[in-house]
Amino acid sequence: MKLKIMVIMLAMVFLIPLVSADTWDNCKVYNEATQTVTIKNAFCLGKDLANITLDTPLNNHVIAGQDIKVAKMTIKNFDDHGDDIFEEMSFYHLPNLDAFSRNFEYKRKEIEVVDKYKTECSQTTLANNSIKTECERVKDGTKEIDKWVTLDKEFTLGEGEEIELGLFTQVKVGDRVEWIPNILGEKVDEWAEWTADLNIGLIDYYRFDSADASTTAIDAVRGLANGTYTGARNQDYAKIGQSVYFDGANDKILFDGLSNIPSDFNLGSTFSTAYWFSANTTSGAMTVGTIGACGGDQYNYWSANKFQIAYAGEYDFPSSVFTPTLGQWYHVAVVSAGGSNKTLYIDGSRHGTFSNSGAWDLECYMENGGSMGFSMGEEENGGNDWHGYLDEMGIWNRTITQAEITQLYNGGDGITYTNEFGEAPTVTLNAPADNHKSRTGNITFNCSATDASANPGILNLTLLLDDVVNITITNSSAASNLSLESLRTGFTEGSHNWTCKSSDSTAQTIAVARDFTVDTTLPLITITAPEDKVNDFIWTGKSVNLNWTINDTNLESCWFEYNGSNTTLTCSANHTTFAIASGVYELTLYANDTHGNENSAFRNWSYRVFENSRNFTTPMYETANNSFQINISTDGSQTITAVLDYAGTEYVGAKNGTDSNAQFTASFDTPIGVTSNTFFWNISYGGTYIATNSTSQSISLFNVSQCSNPVSTSPKMIHFTARDEVSDNPINWSLANFDGTFYLGTGAINKTISGYTNTTANVSFYDFCATPKDFGEIKQDFTIRYSATDYPQRTFATATPIGFNGVDIITLNQTLYLLSTADGGDVTLQVQSASGSPLENVYVNVTRGIGGVKTLVGSGNTGSDGGITFFLNGDEDHTFTFVKSGFPTLVTTFQPTQTTYTITMGELGGNETYDFARGVNFHITPTLNALNNNTQYTFGFNLTSAYWEVSEFGFTIKNGTSSTIAGNRSTVNGGNLTLVINTGSNSSILMEYFWAVGAGNYSNSTRSWMVINDENFGFGLKTFFDDLKSYTADDGTGIFGLSNIGLFLIIFTLIFLMVGGLAMTTGLYSPMALVVQTWLLVFLFDVVFGVFPNPNPDIMSRGVPTIIVGIIAVAIYLRENMR
Repeated sequence: MKLKIMVIMLAMVFLIPLVSADTWDNCKVYNEATQTVTIKNAFCLGKDLANITLDTPLNNHVIAGQDIKVAKMTIKNFDDHGDDIFEEMSFYHLPNLDAFSRNFEYKRKEIEVVDKYKTECSQTTLANNSIKTECERVKDGTKEIDKWVTLDKEFTLGEGEEIELGLFTQVKVGDRVEWIPNILGEKVDEWAEWTADLNIGLIDYYRFDSADASTTAIDAVRGLANGTYTGARNQDYAKIGQSVYFDGANDKILFDGLSNIPSDFNLGSTFSTAYWFSANTTSGAMTVGTIGACGGDQYNYWSANKFQIAYAGEYDFPSSVFTPTLGQWYHVAVVSAGGSNKTLYIDGSRHGTFSNSGAWDLECYMENGGSMGFSMGEEENGGNDWHGYLDEMGIWNRTITQAEITQLYNGGDGITYTNEFGEAPTVTLNAPADNHKSRTGNITFNCSATDASANPGILNLTLLLDDVVNITITNSSAASNLSLESLRTGFTEGSHNWTCKSSDSTAQTIAVARDFTVDTTLPLITITAPEDKVNDFIWTGKSVNLNWTINDTNLESCWFEYNGSNTTLTCSANHTTFAIASGVYELTLYANDTHGNENSAFRNWSYRVFENSRNFTTPMYETANNSFQINISTDGSQTITAVLDYAGTEYVGAKNGTDSNAQFTASFDTPIGVTSNTFFWNISYGGTYIATNSTSQSISLFNVSQCSNPVSTSPKMIHFTARDEVSDNPINWSLANFDGTFYLGTGAINKTISGYTNTTANVSFYDFCATPKDFGEIKQDFTIRYSATDYPQRTFATATPIGFNGVDIITLNQTLYLLSTADGGDVTLQVQSASGSPLENVYVNVTRGIGGVKTLVGSGNTGSDGGITFFLNGDEDHTFTFVKSGFPTLVTTFQPTQTTYTITMGELGGNETYDFARGVNFHITPTLNALNNNTQYTFGFNLTSAYWEVSEFGFTIKNGTSSTIAGNRSTVNGGNLTLVINTGSNSSILMEYFWAVGAGNYSNSTRSWMVINDENFGFGLKTFFDDLKSYTADDGTGIFGLSNIGLFLIIFTLIFLMVGGLAMTTGLYSPMALVVQTWLLVFLFDVVFGVFPNPNPDIMSRGVPTIIVGIIAVAIYLRENMR
């Protein structure tokens, strides 16, 4: 255990340097004898940080006034700790220890060297044998004086730095204050207090009471400078106790000989004197007091209703005349702060200043042997006698302060000298509180006085207002405490003070005065904006200026109420803004002052046109339909219309609503150009045009191009592929020409692609993309001319604009069919009216069935001669659809075996022929040509219609004897119908399929299959080839999904290898032998196994390849025999 304790102690010692930089671990050591506080760190285990010695007494008596030094300290700093020396300062009123706050400063003592002066006098004998004395102040070397320099309250000291520091603050009359500093984190409650003491620097005080002496003016301060009455006498008519009376006829008080002048009575140029007087006359000159040194210098002089002070023969008067009322007491104070700075106070108030620079000079007095005495009531050598009363005269060797002069005046009651301070009464100011603010000028004052139980005897309690006694109550029983409450009215606006004082048998207490202010004036508010008028226009949310001026002496807070909300203002800012709301055109501005005076100003205004809302889209794209709306309100007294000015072009707005509240809409297609367009509305208000504010709309690019050149947006808008019309095989092709019109709006403004070609590429597809891809529907109207090697050019055109919604491209995923040169020829259709006139711009659509699917093979518009040419297969039926506005649609089907056809379109209203196969696509399963007997197959008929509304579709399955096996039909607009049927022992299967548009408009066709008896082929070659055909089907059901050309290549390879192999093994190389082997293998694959590919099941049935090869074999045979 001991070891653990030692380890902990060592750890604490080593940690001391780590924590010494803060104040939390500081402690103090107090030396009562020297009044020194030592601050240590590390819980007093560390080093000394600073010593602070209080140089002034623990109870320091100081004068009342501003910027008074209430304490002085010496600080020795030992460590560079960097902390603020003083963290805080607390003040408490004694004896109750009531905490209060008061401004204070720390000041550092510095020594300043200044010039020192002395008085030199010379005497001259005049012609009348009188002696003239002239004195002047001359420089007499230098002297050091204390200079106090203000420090920041958060000051720090460096290591080893030592300073003398003063605590300066306001000292109020009656102060008895304890101050407790916090030094380097330690509260020093061993120190100290100050007491406001008027006796500081008091040299002499004369009560002029017979209780002191009936024939002598006793110096109550020290009893040295006493005077002898000569004719003068005590009187009961006095301010306090008794006074001294001079009859104006040689009455005086003499202070003869140096022994009667105290050694520190050399007042020099800094002194004060105060006394009470009551004059019996105001005529002539009257001397209050004089000293006969160095030329009979008058001390205080009264002449021609002015006070006069004379030093060394210099005379000065206050700036204004004062005429006393005879028989009334007045309080006079004269304060000399040095040089020519002398001030006269009458009844506690400043009355005038003196510019006399003279001073009493004790040295001059002593040089004259002290024979020139001091006197009161007349000049030393007689004359100018005082006629009246003097009382309570004091002389100080310092300047007394305004607060002390107010204390001496004591509201007109005066005070007398005492140096015996018993336990004075405790005076408590109950109400109002300090710094009370009144807005009526009617205030109830309440104070009370109590005395210690050991010294009862409160005599009175007095209320003082602005340092003047207002009301006094006396105690009927000295043992009782007193309370005073009084309602006082009629205070003028401004600052005032109040206090109470109370006396007992030994002392008087004046409570620290409290301040109060009176302000009965309401703040004056003037609103300069918004103006009270009818304005033209504004819009919702627009910032409106609120400007004002507010005048008030004690202005505290300002705010305004608008649209149900209060907003706080900075009163002196005189400006703010607020967002305007529809229909709310009034506000109230409020202001109050610190005294509770509140005032307001109301302002209302209006607008001819108010914009409630404005709607438009930005950014907007070229060609898109641009819609603009504005909603406005008016007073309804005038007719209103609106025109949109967009980039300098006007668009009339369509009106919806009333003249009181209307919405205007203007729509148009966005002009071409990537820019920012400015627009505004021009409102007609009863014929007066009011323009709204301008707004900008950004216009973005709308573009269509071949994908990635330059538009790279996906998905693709247009996707073209090409196939061979006969074989249905995909082919590579070229884009000979592409003309297109594209737009997002109505088409009034559009983007075009004209004469675009891409003949350098021979590719399987062409794509076109657009930007933006998702800004509404893109309308497109285009004509494309396309071709491939050995395939003549064809044309594909849209009959009407096609929409693209940014995602669905099915309607534009277009397969284009080309017909090889060997399989077709040019067919010109000459379209004319019934009268034989050529018809231009007739849209011609050509379709035919390819693989059971109605397929577009060409489209376009007739030229000015009414003609249009297509490259068509003359062996197949084609359906031609002719569409032109004003004419009935003509639909006709024929084999285009001629090179030219004349098509006549009837007038509108005649019989109309329709192509009910237009836009209809269908697919039939199974795709096999031969079926196995006793096998289940799924027979399906899948139909879609992009143009017609299909009312019914279906199919019927029959056998070889045309007996119905089953059927399926539906009345919805397309779909997939299926039946699962067992082929049984039938030799063939027939499907009759149909679709209907409307009532009775039927389209129908058939599809047949051969049924093979596979009884002996269960595990033979037929089964193998049936499976092969099933596995290689390209209808999505086969595993390998080979196309016809793929399957053909496989069978061709097999035949080639088998014929070649037999020839090599048997040596049969003759043409006849080879062709017979080939025919046998073709017959086997085609007829027996049914796997030989058929390019067009509708026109070529099974067995045709066998016949063709057989014909070739016969031809070879004949050729060989002819040889």
